[in-house]
Amino acid sequence: MTSPPGTGPDLYGVGPAALAVQCDDPGLRASIGSVLQDLRDVAPDADADQASVRRQGPAWAQSPWSVWRHDQPRIVGISGPDVVTVLVGEVAGLVVERSPALVPLRAGAVERDGRAVVLLGRSEIESSRLALGLAERGWDLLGDALVLLDPTEAAVTPFWCPVEGAPGGVAAGDEAAEPGLVPASSVASLAGRCPLAALVVPTSTPGEPERLAEAETLAELAEHLAVVGPRAGAHVSALADTVGSLTGFRVHVGDLEQADASLTRLLQAGS
Repeated sequence: MTSPPGTGPDLYGVGPAALAVQCDDPGLRASIGSVLQDLRDVAPDADADQASVRRQGPAWAQSPWSVWRHDQPRIVGISGPDVVTVLVGEVAGLVVERSPALVPLRAGAVERDGRAVVLLGRSEIESSRLALGLAERGWDLLGDALVLLDPTEAAVTPFWCPVEGAPGGVAAGDEAAEPGLVPASSVASLAGRCPLAALVVPTSTPGEPERLAEAETLAELAEHLAVVGPRAGAHVSALADTVGSLTGFRVHVGDLEQADASLTRLLQAGS
């Protein structure tokens, strides 16, 4: 949902979590809207938090922008591209805050045939690369950096964070193009909320998929939580109550072709 130019803020978020972003610079506003276009799945009755992007330096300055929340500066002296990165973080934080029943995981997730596979990589980079690589091979993307797990219903809610890329530039063979954030929909087909088929821990050790014990599955989920402190403890308690309904596997991932084949077989075995 985007307001006509000059009439008010633009809404970004997921479901009940919305951030109303006011930016009076037409060029920067258009750039924000272009990159964050996938994060507009906002409920009509969402109670939006307020944010604004303000110029606090001369037009010739490289970093004249600041991002404000609730009339307080969040960060000052940043460039236009950095504004977009900051706003992605603000939206993600708000979605996590407003969705207490959903467990936020720093993980990737893909979907095929209406079922989700959550990728619990050893690092955020590994999870992201694997999710985006599988998306190139025909899987639909639920998220490459943050996903929201509903442990009670064993379902995954997507968070379509922008990804690194350069449409029409590097992707088209122009090596001089500058990479930057682009909407996930520009590089992958996106999937909506769907049932969870498996939690997958990629491994470089050859072998058949290994079913994880409940304690191992819970430990992996706790390690990938996107929150800390008391909120993390509450999520671990919720996961401990429902981990018996969540299926975890350790799967050998040598390359994308093998990952695609292994995860496809995993889905077929569970169908």
